[in-house]
Amino acid sequence: MAEPIAILLQPGEDSQQIIVSDGDGDDGDIESDDEWEGDTEDKCLEDKASGAGLGVEDESMGCAEDDGDEPNPAEREPADADSITRVPHALRGLKRQPIALWLAKRFAELLVQAKDRINGVPRLYYELGTIWFPRKDSLFLLMPNWPPTPDLLYGNVQFLLWDPLGMPMVVAIPCPVCKTHLKRHGYISRPRQVVDFNESFYMIGVRYLCPTCRNPKSGRCTVTYSSWDKRILKILGPEVSNIFPAWLSWRCAISKRLFGWLRTCMQSGMGLKQFSDGLRVQHLLAYHELEHQYLHYLRRVRPMAKALGRVFQKFPAYDDASPNGPHGYVPSASFFRNIYDQFMEDHRPAIHQQVSVLSFGAGSLDHSHKLTKHVASLNHKHPLQGVLSTGNQNGEIRTMHLVTTTGHSQTELALSELLKSLELFGHDPPNVMFTDNILGDKHFLEDVFSNSLRKDVIAMEAYSHLDELTIPQDLNVSVRNTPLSINEACRSILNDLPNDRGAKLVVGFDMEWNVNYSANGRIVHRGPTGLVQIAYQKHIYLLQIGDMVAEARLPSELMALLENPNILKAGKNPCGDLRSLQEAVRSPMLFQGAFDLAKLAKQKCVVYDIRKESLASLCARTLHYRLNKNLSERIS
Repeated sequence: MAEPIAILLQPGEDSQQIIVSDGDGDDGDIESDDEWEGDTEDKCLEDKASGAGLGVEDESMGCAEDDGDEPNPAEREPADADSITRVPHALRGLKRQPIALWLAKRFAELLVQAKDRINGVPRLYYELGTIWFPRKDSLFLLMPNWPPTPDLLYGNVQFLLWDPLGMPMVVAIPCPVCKTHLKRHGYISRPRQVVDFNESFYMIGVRYLCPTCRNPKSGRCTVTYSSWDKRILKILGPEVSNIFPAWLSWRCAISKRLFGWLRTCMQSGMGLKQFSDGLRVQHLLAYHELEHQYLHYLRRVRPMAKALGRVFQKFPAYDDASPNGPHGYVPSASFFRNIYDQFMEDHRPAIHQQVSVLSFGAGSLDHSHKLTKHVASLNHKHPLQGVLSTGNQNGEIRTMHLVTTTGHSQTELALSELLKSLELFGHDPPNVMFTDNILGDKHFLEDVFSNSLRKDVIAMEAYSHLDELTIPQDLNVSVRNTPLSINEACRSILNDLPNDRGAKLVVGFDMEWNVNYSANGRIVHRGPTGLVQIAYQKHIYLLQIGDMVAEARLPSELMALLENPNILKAGKNPCGDLRSLQEAVRSPMLFQGAFDLAKLAKQKCVVYDIRKESLASLCARTLHYRLNKNLSERIS
């Protein structure tokens, strides 16, 4: 192997340079490539997050020979059907990345220690009582080795031996298929990398052979299982499997500590890209601390190196994949997403069971439309309209349903199943429900939870301490729905108008109109006018003009009354009502004579903000009577 190009170590030197003695200073002009390309743009953390990870992802460089269940080395055939079906189809036939030389050397050394056994129990378990091989601190590696090399530091990784058959309380391990006791059948040919918070550790595994199960291709008893196979861990039980420190994917793995932190970050709203980038920073920080220690140690021994003419190796980049490079690796955001999704899928029954037993004393109901934006659309239309969520008094989500409409039809299906679940587990139905559409959801929710929402509930009207305002018995309420009858009523009012030019006549005036609903009962917008109410002397006229407005016409006498400025139409915001009616019938003449009672009340210092006042509040403040306005009747 050719000698590496080297330069002299100087204080403040670029940490990526090779370090040599003074005699070779002529070759010191070669600069290394920067590991990072700085982003000079001022971006927020969300924009800078890439989640791309670091290093070669061996997860996507696998072959059909799966670590989880590789064949008998003598047969070189697939061990069983699962060993092939678990391999992603697109990755079959691809070769794995070779392991680093320092890792292979370290693995061979520890494999010798793993084979040192007493009655089949590894001496590591018997004497030290741990699955972890002892590891020296980095300082004690630099001192006795001359000349020091970078792989002494970054190659000082933690190893463990996972052989459940040698552990206490494990007498035998039955085959997951036939229940025959498994036997040891050698060691797995390469260590399994597990990514932790700021470094990776490696696992040495054992292969177990089933003496009964036969290979479906060869017909021979060559079916084997790795010691960390999920089926083996499940058989061992929590008392043994809980000390297994990793969550495994197809090729890679992350530690249980790191996965627990991943779950916490996900629940706290941290994105997977940010999590991957943060983990990369921690790995680089730990690696650069080793580099910093290496450089300072070389500066200390520089006089000796100068005298001996020693050449020191450059500390490689973290993701250097050369034969003796560190082969640093940080999983990408997609890897974390896959392993988190797999965890949720594995625990789906338990999660559903836990959610099913939650109480629902006080509930909330809401639709969210964020998730459905990520669902594929058909002809630019989303087949799913939203996610219907219900929560309880503890802020816990009780149900979530993808719905094709926000109408009450699908909401009723979800709530009826929720009610059955509450009855099954002995919970009381909700006493109160929170919604952002009280007007549209009130009666619907009362029908679904009729035994609880209406129980011992007395609706409190505003100004309930006041007496109710009722229509005097001597008043005549008449309904007019034909042009002839409407003209007759309006003519009786116009005939009472004095002939004096400045004389005024006051009538009570109000309008009602149709409303259009959305599927979930919300009022979308105001429709055309359907009813005009005029109160004059001892008469209250209800003029049904909906069909006439639809034809953009009104009876002549009613038009004359509305256009007459000397007939004051007293009410709450009558100006807006008159303008709306004028636009609906497309009248060229202005509808005049609006007299706003709220403005009069403000002039008399009865109220201060007319925008917050209604006809009912004006009645209570001035007449000291309660004007009941039933919402369900108003929009019936």
